[in-house]
Amino acid sequence: MKSDTNGISKINLYKIILWPVIILVMSFLFVFAIASHFHSIHSAEKLQHDLKQALFDAESSFADEVVLQEYPAIQMRINRIILDVQTRYEGANICISLQPEYAKSNLNKPITQCSDRAGIDDFLQSSNNFVRQIRVSGVNIAKVVYRSSLQVNIYSFFSPEVMFATFVAMFITFVAFYFLIKNIRKNIIMPFQETVEYNAKSVAFSELAGQVAHDIRSPAAAVLMLAKESVGLPEEQRLSLRDAANRIHNIANHLLSQYGGDSNDEIRAGKILIPPSVLSVFTEKKMQHKELPVSFLCNIAESASFAYVNINKTDFERMISNLISNAFEALIFNQGEVEVRLFIEPGVNNVVIQIIDNGRGMSQEFIDEFLNKDKVISQKQNGHGLGLTYTKSVLKESTGVLDVFSQINQGTTIELRFKAEEPPIWIATEINFRSDDIIIILDDDCSVHGAWDRRFQTILATHKNSKILHFNTAEECLVQIQSFSQSDKSRVLLLADYELINQDKNGLDVIELIDINRSFLVTSHYENMEVIKRAILCNAYVLPKILASDVKLILNEENSFDENKDFDLIIVDDAKEFSEVISYLFSSKDKKLRVYHNPYELLSSLLSCDKQIKICFDYDLECPVNGVELAEVLWRKGYNNLYLATGYQTQKMKLPAYLRVLNNKMDLLNL
Repeated sequence: MKSDTNGISKINLYKIILWPVIILVMSFLFVFAIASHFHSIHSAEKLQHDLKQALFDAESSFADEVVLQEYPAIQMRINRIILDVQTRYEGANICISLQPEYAKSNLNKPITQCSDRAGIDDFLQSSNNFVRQIRVSGVNIAKVVYRSSLQVNIYSFFSPEVMFATFVAMFITFVAFYFLIKNIRKNIIMPFQETVEYNAKSVAFSELAGQVAHDIRSPAAAVLMLAKESVGLPEEQRLSLRDAANRIHNIANHLLSQYGGDSNDEIRAGKILIPPSVLSVFTEKKMQHKELPVSFLCNIAESASFAYVNINKTDFERMISNLISNAFEALIFNQGEVEVRLFIEPGVNNVVIQIIDNGRGMSQEFIDEFLNKDKVISQKQNGHGLGLTYTKSVLKESTGVLDVFSQINQGTTIELRFKAEEPPIWIATEINFRSDDIIIILDDDCSVHGAWDRRFQTILATHKNSKILHFNTAEECLVQIQSFSQSDKSRVLLLADYELINQDKNGLDVIELIDINRSFLVTSHYENMEVIKRAILCNAYVLPKILASDVKLILNEENSFDENKDFDLIIVDDAKEFSEVISYLFSSKDKKLRVYHNPYELLSSLLSCDKQIKICFDYDLECPVNGVELAEVLWRKGYNNLYLATGYQTQKMKLPAYLRVLNNKMDLLNL
């Protein structure tokens, strides 16, 4: 798991630097506002007091000057009062107006002065601070009207008001820092400590996992050899033993690739057949807990019998194994029911796997943590949450979707959804038969013969011209088929097991020797790439033995090969767009072209083809078999006009002499 120290550093920087700065700025703004408020009130009141005093002192002089009608003297006195007060109060705005009232006065207009000349109009239109009457012998001869305002620019931070505001701001800051530090400890320091401890455990676990993987590879190989040689065991038990040994071997290789660094096995995702993997793990878990009162159920819907998804097989089986183990461990007193369901989600073509138990359930808090976090803390008393964490990592790599439904003491449903993939071309999802078929079953297990009898029972009863023959050995089967006439050989439908215990030949050897057009290799080795390649080149489909009871049997009276023999050229190319273009160009030249998109289409049509027909192969056919390998099969059958047209660099390939290489695919038009 990746360390999240980088994420913690960002959070740390954010919470330790940004929030304190914001709090300090807000505190100082608070101090600033309080100080401004108190200081402006204090200064404005003092300004008014001093201005009133100055006017009171000059009142007698104003009276004389009004009586004597000395206009300039009045104006100078007003200006002197304004300048004198303004020098003591920087930023003060003062307006004074002397307005005559005595009727006999020759002072016929008000004398108005303002420190801000632009403020005269505002002064005349506004309500003023106060009006004072000038009296002479009891008669109002004039009135002095004035207004003052103060813009505070300088503050004293040692005033009582500012000191009080500062104390309040410091208290707010202290409380804020207390909660901030508490939050940092909870959300940063403690998770960081947990991360350090988790990483330390992960390193120790990595070392232990690498050592364990290295140590178990040898005994796993021994168990695998024993499984192959245990010919006395019934096939079902033998296959279970082999599957378990293979899974141990794969897990060991995967652990080494992740932690040990010395595994040469390539770990990659690919299409895997889901039902056998689920059944294999399910059977293993059922056998593991067979002595306990636990009901194990596995329900696979018919529509999901051949369900494929794109995922690494080892990862998938480990994930299912972990989830089934979790379901079992959730049971109260090891009693209850564990069920696995596999089906196709209607309408959206998704493969859905559900692991259901009726155990103690999970809290919603734990479900949210499981779904939303990378690291999961297990609810199990002795658990470490590794299974759930591993499940999330597998789903992330495979684009799978996870849902959890649970209620305390009622049980849990873990649901996995994957996009369904098309089965590979070599997998037989159906068997086409004709009403007069000779159905041949080759298998060394008697129970398999009985199972096929039951599958074909209705067909045999309905179609009297068909019959079924059973063989336990390859030699008996070969002798019988080789004794058939050519007409009877064309009626043969062969279902052959691959692994024939204590015999010189296996099922693929028989298919190669009889060279018939309808063969199925029924085997548990359906994922063995060497077996698959041989089966394709023999024109045989592969049927997983575990799904033999689910394969569809379809009546089809039509021949699978094309009766038209009159072709100028046959092309084998998986690119349908290219084949459409080349077909059009050939038709414009009045030439007949036949295009096949996979080896099965070509091999099924060979019975109707002249051995001198020109056949051109692409190298990459999007299957385990390439064009060169397919050309070799045809050459052995007597076809000589073989060509290779590919975008690959053929200079680096070791090609057989019978295969002629075209410079590019457009040279096909010249053939």
